[in-house]
Amino acid sequence: MEGYIPADNQLLQDCLDVLPLLYDLFDEDVSFSVCDTEKFLMNRGQGEMVIEHDLGIPVPKGGAAGMALSSGQSQSKVVPKELYGIVFKSYAVPVKDEGVTVGCISLAKSQTAHSKFAETCTALSERLSQIHDVIHEMSDTMQEMLASNEHILEITNKTVAAADSTSEILSFIQNISTQTRLLGLNASIEAARAGESGKGFEVVAQEIEKMSQSTTDSVKKSSGQLATLSNASKNVLKQVKLSNDAFSSQAGRIDEIIQNISELNDSMTRLNELVKDV
Repeated sequence: MEGYIPADNQLLQDCLDVLPLLYDLFDEDVSFSVCDTEKFLMNRGQGEMVIEHDLGIPVPKGGAAGMALSSGQSQSKVVPKELYGIVFKSYAVPVKDEGVTVGCISLAKSQTAHSKFAETCTALSERLSQIHDVIHEMSDTMQEMLASNEHILEITNKTVAAADSTSEILSFIQNISTQTRLLGLNASIEAARAGESGKGFEVVAQEIEKMSQSTTDSVKKSSGQLATLSNASKNVLKQVKLSNDAFSSQAGRIDEIIQNISELNDSMTRLNELVKDV
């Protein structure tokens, strides 16, 4: 048969005759090689695994075939693209005749698809890590905003409480103003009864009424402003609570996304390792 160097050993010769029939067992690009203890006797490939090198060249000691010959055990090794222009994995099995290693059979499988898949897995894993970091930063920011909102809630609650307390004080002042006005009216009545002798008292009574009216006007103005402040504070309180609820809900969703991305990243890493082992 053409395409190989005849073997001195019959068992090796049988391998040379049978191996070409095995290509149909593979649906991928492969290459078969046969060597004796010193040199390659046959090298045949299909597809991108047609590797050009002369028959009869010495078996490299650092390759899978060389290691199988020296150890007497099956070996495998990934051959980098720099050597033959294509990355492939070589599996070598020693051929033994009555316990003595007389040669070696090698099967080389293209790793191009695996290599591209591994590169894709690595790129995707890196991208997932970047997304994970970005979302993690978003989560931290949301937590900070939640803390800030809690602080705003505390301040707003105090403002509402202070407004309510001030409203009670103004109501108390209004009652005093009302009593003062009544006192002024009574003083005016008594001054009128006193006639000429009560004119000085009448002036005092009028001033009391003016003070009472001024106090009433100020209380009404302050009450209106206070009511506006209280309503605004309560609206802020309501909006902050709604914002807090939304942030809390989103923070929970983001934590779930971070967990899912972490699990997906771990899966991609394991898948990448499995591909490398094939």
